[in-house]
Amino acid sequence: MSGPGRLADIEKIIHKIEEVLEKKNNNFSNLEIKNHIDSLINSPLETLDEAIEKDRFNAELEFTEMKQKKQFNELSSYYHGKKVLITAGPTVEKIDAVRYISNFSSGKMGFALAEKVKEFGAKVTLVTGPVNLTSSERIIRINITSADAMFDAVSNHFVENDIIIMAAAVSDFKPVNQYANKIKKEALGSNLNIELEKNKDILFEMGQRKKKGQCLVGFALESDNEVENATNKLSRKNADMIVLNSLKVEDSTFGADNNQITIINKNGEVKYYEKMRKDFVAISILEYIAQNF
Repeated sequence: MSGPGRLADIEKIIHKIEEVLEKKNNNFSNLEIKNHIDSLINSPLETLDEAIEKDRFNAELEFTEMKQKKQFNELSSYYHGKKVLITAGPTVEKIDAVRYISNFSSGKMGFALAEKVKEFGAKVTLVTGPVNLTSSERIIRINITSADAMFDAVSNHFVENDIIIMAAAVSDFKPVNQYANKIKKEALGSNLNIELEKNKDILFEMGQRKKKGQCLVGFALESDNEVENATNKLSRKNADMIVLNSLKVEDSTFGADNNQITIINKNGEVKYYEKMRKDFVAISILEYIAQNF
């Protein structure tokens, strides 16, 4: 209804035409103007090919709108009233007062999932690491920093949810020692060794707690033997399906607005998708869940 490309009000268009025609008619005589207007009126508006193409475009547009409406109704019917827990973004593991270990996750995929499933009528709890994204008021948002804090938040809300989608990029390791003050480099000498320990595996832990009727969705980011590694992860974590992202696909995964995914379920079935905007990817994931669980 607004913005570049928006057709001006007809009254404004007519006024502008009148303004142009009334401006000093020294350049054109009234007869020349009349002849020019007549030639425009009498010229064919479109060729047969153009008319066919326009009809085809309108038919495709109408069909697309019908499909989208049908999809919306089906997903709304499935998700309405369901409770969905989603994790998003990175986690941050503190080294000292100013330094930390993290990753490049923007949280866009998890937030897209939260917004879309909320549109379909679900009650959504979103546990997110530090990101520069806003969320709808109807989404229960829990902001965390570390993997331990995400583990606690997910643990507290796991049982009450029907669908759990673990889209966050959780840090695998954290420093053994975390310093309250800034570490001065002069006190360290020429080298600094940071001893690390493993974080809790949130997806694995939730896989052990999963009850009948719950659907647990994991994410995997791979660069080699992608489907094989993701399938192994799916089995180890006791998830119902896993969404595979590839580091080999340009303009995808961390920070990008697009994503290209592959979905694998616990029966070993693999479904490939084209690269799409992350909001469309979110719909594809939610549609897969609705059709298979």
